[in-house]
Amino acid sequence: MRKIQINRDFYNLFFSHILFTMKAIKLYSVFSIFALVFLFASCGADSFSAWQTDFDAVKQAAQKDDKNILVFFSTDDVQGVSKDLRENVFAKKKFVKSVSNSFELLNIDVTESEYTASQSDESGEAKAAFQRKLDILDAYSVESMPAFYMLTKDGFVIKAFAYDPAINNVNHYLQLIEAEKENADSYNSLVRAVEESQGVYRVRAINALFDATDKEYNTLLLPYCREVASLDPSDTTGLVGKFEFQVAYTDAIKLFHEGNVEDAAKCFVDAVLSGHLSKEQIQEAYYNASYILAMSKTYDERVLDYLKLSYESLPSGKEAENVKRTIEAVEQMTKEREAQ
Repeated sequence: MRKIQINRDFYNLFFSHILFTMKAIKLYSVFSIFALVFLFASCGADSFSAWQTDFDAVKQAAQKDDKNILVFFSTDDVQGVSKDLRENVFAKKKFVKSVSNSFELLNIDVTESEYTASQSDESGEAKAAFQRKLDILDAYSVESMPAFYMLTKDGFVIKAFAYDPAINNVNHYLQLIEAEKENADSYNSLVRAVEESQGVYRVRAINALFDATDKEYNTLLLPYCREVASLDPSDTTGLVGKFEFQVAYTDAIKLFHEGNVEDAAKCFVDAVLSGHLSKEQIQEAYYNASYILAMSKTYDERVLDYLKLSYESLPSGKEAENVKRTIEAVEQMTKEREAQ
């Protein structure tokens, strides 16, 4: 989970980069990073045809055959990097033959021609298909392409392999995949533990899986996170607050991106009112609620109210002084506003 750091003054509250939309901005920056002008060539088509393009179909096949998934995110960049990786590695018969018994293969290819077609499509089908790809890029925090991931059959991230332009051969990629075998087995055992358990045991299994998942990708576990409060209504595990905060954070990002500032801020306030958050989480929750409201175009008195609640929740906390300085800045700007 990406946390909003409590370390900026009120000026930055209004004019700094909007952290809550960071993931969405990075999605669309894929197209500004690369000048998308070339389409993939057909070289290696016979072998590359083993790579499917329908994510839902691939997950169904993986679940049926109990396989993990390899996903190759590609684009038609000027440098032809994705094209080279495809031709030199993923379309090679040796690669496909070596991995097909253990993995379903998925290619999410984002091209300029598809984007152009989606914009002029009157039926809306092309636009919906293209948006589906963008949603997948968002879910997997893909910030640049090419990108190569190993997933469980349910689509959870086992490993996101760092792209190295200096390495562009089949043997190296096969070695990378083989090196993750033990990690993949271990991660899959954590997933099975969740599926095979109930009640507080399931909560603990969810927590173990959550902690084993890279923070970049733990939003994929959101359906499990939503279960925790009902699985452990008395909070005997002491984990309910952790997952209520995670749910609030993820929901707030989505609502803010949709322009629903009010409900985005409410996510954090409701999490506080649940009574399960730690003092540190309460401080951050109220600060985040204040920050969201500060991003709206109209002044809202709750900005200051939530900042004060944030400070009062933990005056001795490591972030308390930063919150206090923000309160002072807000109060000063409020006085200046009233004087005008």
